[in-house]
Amino acid sequence: MPDNRLLAQLQHAIQYPALHLDPRVSAGRPECPINGPAFEMSADDSRPEANTHPEELAPQPAIQPAETPITAADSCKRFVTGGRAIFTLQGATSRYTFRVNRKDPACDSCKVDVPEGTRKCPACDRLLKYPAATVYFVSLLTGPDNLDDYTYAGLLDVRTGTIKLTRSSKYTEESTPIRAFNWAIARLWRGLPLPQPAGFYHIGRCARCGRALTVPSSIESGFGPECLGKLDGGV
Repeated sequence: MPDNRLLAQLQHAIQYPALHLDPRVSAGRPECPINGPAFEMSADDSRPEANTHPEELAPQPAIQPAETPITAADSCKRFVTGGRAIFTLQGATSRYTFRVNRKDPACDSCKVDVPEGTRKCPACDRLLKYPAATVYFVSLLTGPDNLDDYTYAGLLDVRTGTIKLTRSSKYTEESTPIRAFNWAIARLWRGLPLPQPAGFYHIGRCARCGRALTVPSSIESGFGPECLGKLDGGV
């Protein structure tokens, strides 16, 4: 019996070849800057200062857009914060695939989930080290497995839609994938559409549970029917 997951990965690799996965490609600084043909940046998008983290892999080549675009800014924002989102930012000559995983607030001691902003665990009655907060971990696809081969990039700042680098981040603020994320997602956070040729695409998996989407309306929204109902119902 064929391995459907392996066949899907092989089909994706053939349809969307990625130069940054080829060991023959240099891992130096990309020649195509973020404000060049790869992604269009507006004049008021500030350029962040660099830090001393290692440089990133080479950008991926131009491809045909995926078949599951999400165009509405508010829909993109909801997708990114769904909990298990995987999406691709497409430019004119490059693309980057990101995974954003959510970690809900929990007690440091008993690990029981606690409400946002809580300072004291209602289960074990212990004070928390920090006020309980939801954390979003952002990673970049750096290998052939579209579900597992990701490298940690930083934390999502839910106020601005940008990546906050941490000590464990493998990229700098000048890294092209980071700049692409910060420019594109920050625009969506402000309710602004992505100008052509930039685009936001998901890979056909629910942003909340990670399962494959088959219902046409679910493929359009990026959420399965049950997960979308839970989001709309506030569960």
